[in-house]
Amino acid sequence: YHIDERAVFLVIKPVDIEKLAAIIIALSRLSLENENIAEIDLNPVIASEKGAWVADPRFLIKKLNE
Repeated sequence: YHIDERAVFLVIKPVDIEKLAAIIIALSRLSLENENIAEIDLNPVIASEKGAWVADPRFLIKKLNE
């Protein structure tokens, strides 16, 4: 098989690390304060020089009787 070198690359640019950390901290607090959250999926998390945000968050909630 052949891998096109133009298709295999990684671009690393500066990101707003404080905004990215704020997302992680908020997510940690949310999960600690809400025992009914079974799973959290943040995909994608987008970070740039101008900030960071979650484009498609998904939360799986436990059944009430669990």
